[in-house]
Amino acid sequence: MKRVKKLALAIVVTNSLLCAAQPSLTYETHALLPGEDNPMSICNYANPGMSGANMTWNFSDLQFEKSFTGYLATYTDQTIHSCNTVLTEFNSLFYFDVTPQGITQYGYASDDGKLVTEYDVPFEKIKYPFSYGDQYSGSFSATTSYQGTPQSELNGTYSVEADGYGKLILPGNISYDNTLRVATTRNYTSTSGSTTSDIELTTYRWYNNSHRYPLLVLTEYKVTTAGNTNITYQSAYNNNAVQNLSPVQAGSLSVFPNPASSSLNLSYTAIAAGTLHCSIIDPSGRVVRQFDLEVNTSGRQAIDLSQHITGLRAANYQLRMESGKEVFEQSFVKVDN
Repeated sequence: MKRVKKLALAIVVTNSLLCAAQPSLTYETHALLPGEDNPMSICNYANPGMSGANMTWNFSDLQFEKSFTGYLATYTDQTIHSCNTVLTEFNSLFYFDVTPQGITQYGYASDDGKLVTEYDVPFEKIKYPFSYGDQYSGSFSATTSYQGTPQSELNGTYSVEADGYGKLILPGNISYDNTLRVATTRNYTSTSGSTTSDIELTTYRWYNNSHRYPLLVLTEYKVTTAGNTNITYQSAYNNNAVQNLSPVQAGSLSVFPNPASSSLNLSYTAIAAGTLHCSIIDPSGRVVRQFDLEVNTSGRQAIDLSQHITGLRAANYQLRMESGKEVFEQSFVKVDN
């Protein structure tokens, strides 16, 4: 009898630990917060992977393309009804009502205010609290106007589901355990005059309790008009989530020619955006040159450093590159012409 009780207790404890490990989205930890901006990096699209418990989603090979920032502010204009928060992103403004119960989207507009979409039946972006297995669905409708003149009607349905949790691996092999994936699907029609388009918008977002905003967002946008289908993708990872990631891939750094006389070139593989703080150090340990290199794109980089060795005496030198906590070094020999 005692053995049965112990076994039952062990099961209860194990289940409690599993539940505690699973992340939950709440108003306090994950709601949009005016003044707390969201820096992101656009990257290539990748298959979002499977749903389920204790998953591992490996996106370490995502390639950086360019950075952008989502700016969050308190909304008091009330041009868009019932909103308290506005997100500015990609030259567009998105209007939300953020409450302890969740986030509801009421509209969006171009930054010049000429193109406006306002929901008469809004879209519930997320409900709080939200954990693995939670899901809900609904319908929405909106009108898009240009300079005050109605242009098209939007009518459709949506579903939101926390369909998986587990480990998320981002570029630089930075991993996050206890990460929740939220899948959102919107199916709707856009009617403008006699033209009707069927649109399917599918977005996957990965959340962790260590960051307020998504660690990774993958979106597929499918539009079918008159039997023709066009599919576009958008992907971005959270800059704060990979803030310790160096732009340089370990082991990829080299300089040539070596020995060098009047010219010197640097080659390395970039895996993220960032700034490299560079120094050239002489045999005595003295820094004789300092300069920065900006990494704006991923892939193989070839940079001419000839201007930085002009005037150096013949000797053995060390090229040091620092980014965050990472330090890369490469020795080279300077010879006379």
